[in-house]
Amino acid sequence: MRIVSGRYKGLGLAYPKNRDFRPTQEKVRAAILNSLGARVQGAWFLDLCCGTGAMGIEALSRGAAGVVLVDTDVTFAKQNVAKVLAFDPELDVSCIQVIRGDVLRVLTRLDRPFGAVFSDPPWPIATPFYDHLFGPSLLGVLANDILAPEGVLVCEHPKSLSFSPPDSVFESSKTTRYGDTMVSMFHRKPSR
Repeated sequence: MRIVSGRYKGLGLAYPKNRDFRPTQEKVRAAILNSLGARVQGAWFLDLCCGTGAMGIEALSRGAAGVVLVDTDVTFAKQNVAKVLAFDPELDVSCIQVIRGDVLRVLTRLDRPFGAVFSDPPWPIATPFYDHLFGPSLLGVLANDILAPEGVLVCEHPKSLSFSPPDSVFESSKTTRYGDTMVSMFHRKPSR
């Protein structure tokens, strides 16, 4: 597993080598960040259920102002942040925050607006964490008002699940399929 593009292109990432682990594929990460384009540059990026932290690090590689990586187990995320800092010793360490904890609780403590929020709870859908985290974490992003004006909410989920956040907050959505993986993007309505 490696960073696909940007200033850390080619940087190898640590990840658990077992079949139970399902990192976001390189091509999916690239497609998501290509779709987000300029929305990532100069904005803060939130990676919920970050696993290895690859999505957040990829966003940082493409010009995000900073990233926050959140998960109950941040072992690999911390290892990968250490790899980034070794690769780029000039990087201001304050632009990468790794938080170990329950996603729903952490959402109540975040105090900055994020230009993009990426949510990828563990699945298959039968996983108890999935039911506990997917819908509630997305609603938590809205309830705690941490999505910047015109920010984007990105959800990776199995093709068997669909989710629609409130129409009053989001104006459009795009869903793309990558094999068994679906990626849904919800754009926040511009403030008036």
